[in-house]
Amino acid sequence: MSERRRLMVQYCRELDALGPEGSIVGLHIRFAAPAFVRSTYPQEWKDTYLDRAYGMRDPLVLWGVANKGVSRWSEIGVPDPFGVLEEAAKHGLRYGAVASCGHITSRSMAGVARGDREFTTDEMAELERLTHALHELGEPLSDLPPDVLEALRLEARRRDGAAEAPGPEDLPAGHEGRLGDARDILGTRTTAEAIRMARYHRLI
Repeated sequence: MSERRRLMVQYCRELDALGPEGSIVGLHIRFAAPAFVRSTYPQEWKDTYLDRAYGMRDPLVLWGVANKGVSRWSEIGVPDPFGVLEEAAKHGLRYGAVASCGHITSRSMAGVARGDREFTTDEMAELERLTHALHELGEPLSDLPPDVLEALRLEARRRDGAAEAPGPEDLPAGHEGRLGDARDILGTRTTAEAIRMARYHRLI
């Protein structure tokens, strides 16, 4: 495991430890799409969030776009006409904190939730520290080794169903190993995330 990947895993675990009811992080959000996103919120809440298109209505996201720093959910001062936070509370996410950092054109945000009490000042400071650390690790990459780039390009064509893409039996030797290298270098958990990040950074 690369040092970058190891640190990403470590910081995400520390983020999880802060939020008993789950956490979320989105790194380098550009044109409403993050280069990397990870959420451990309850699946039922994630499904509801997606089904109701809360991403464009979430007061926490709106706060994170307009502000840098850290805040408790109860103190963000952003209207919630669609009742996103009220709905979150029904899924156990009654108290939370959100942090935001980075330039407006490449913002990173993270959040944590719990069901029993407000987050302390120290916990919020830790959330802000982790958000900054993950933001730095998620900085856009300028290049990848040529063989790793070629493996990602090939795998992307296969997953897109391109007519000229080879079948599993025709893949070059070492293909899976190079995809593993791509995941390590890019700090992603899956090959699909690695392809998305490489495309996001216009590497493939």
